[in-house]
Amino acid sequence: MTQARGELLGAPWVELRNITKRFNEVTAVDDLSFRVEKGEFFALLGPSGCGKTTTLRMIGGLETPDEGEILINGEIVNDLPAYKRDTSIVFQNLALFPHLTVNENIAFGLECRKVPKGEREDRVREALNLVRLAGLGDRRIDQLSGGQQQRVALARSIVLQPEVLLLDEPLASLDRKLREDMQLELKQIQERVAITFIYVTHDQKEAISMSDRILVLNEGKVVQMGTPTDIYERPKARFVADFMGASNIFSAKVIGRADERVQAETDSGLRLVVIPHEDLGAPTSERVSICIRPEAIKVYPPHADEEGENQFGGKIEEKVYQGDFTELVISLEQGERIIVRLSSESTRRLREILQKGAEVLVEWPPEEVSLLDG
Repeated sequence: MTQARGELLGAPWVELRNITKRFNEVTAVDDLSFRVEKGEFFALLGPSGCGKTTTLRMIGGLETPDEGEILINGEIVNDLPAYKRDTSIVFQNLALFPHLTVNENIAFGLECRKVPKGEREDRVREALNLVRLAGLGDRRIDQLSGGQQQRVALARSIVLQPEVLLLDEPLASLDRKLREDMQLELKQIQERVAITFIYVTHDQKEAISMSDRILVLNEGKVVQMGTPTDIYERPKARFVADFMGASNIFSAKVIGRADERVQAETDSGLRLVVIPHEDLGAPTSERVSICIRPEAIKVYPPHADEEGENQFGGKIEEKVYQGDFTELVISLEQGERIIVRLSSESTRRLREILQKGAEVLVEWPPEEVSLLDG
């Protein structure tokens, strides 16, 4: 069941070519094309109604595209029924059989495929060990916790040894702590079994923490595709920056260019320097969007002698403690309001000045600013 994951990456395993899917007058997926490599953990990320679940269901054979082609391992599978595709699906509601035991739930698909009893028992036992449920095979589903039920659903799909495992927001119903634990387990399991995972989620942190690559969808269209670092730190569209949590997004115009530096001015008159990311290039229009991540902004006492560009005075309007970080709303002297996230360490170091109404100095490096056309 296991194979060196590094030997797999690089070969396209699932490919969508110009896929369109309509439901009556609504276009759920619009001319969608992408490729997933063998052994990759690939996330489809976007808000509700963006087309990600419909895309997953078309790959699994539960929906048929109106236009375009779906290929699995180089074979066009548009007309191939779900049970003949080398895929398996973990649904959001898990769809476990409450009248069957854990063993019987996991073995169900193998029985349908007429797998001999001895082999079936061996594969069920191996799957239980993989998801850390050894010894619980005789329990009923209602005797399990939510996290254990999630593992049963995962084992039921993995035991079929599919080439592609499709997961439709499987952790959505779990509480935060359990969801975070399961994210780590899912990633570890995927690396061990070397199955191609295509994972649907609307949770940005979930996609970032588990995926090799992320495809961001909106209104059925591709907005951006890349590594978690690409998507989070180098958004190519304002929608991506906003969806991924860049709370500070301002409309601006380019007022100067020198070497690799760009000078921009927001609509309220805030002037700042930007060094565009090399892979994004300089903006091609004079109207731009400026995105500054809350965690990229540094806070100093109001009269601190700090060297650097993009320094501005401001006043703290709100302070919200979030446990592992503190969020500040700061009104700048030029009129813009920005959101800042400080680590626990920075919060402790600056605790004397981090009071509502206090004056502060803020600064962010030019290379930490994303500059988007339009």
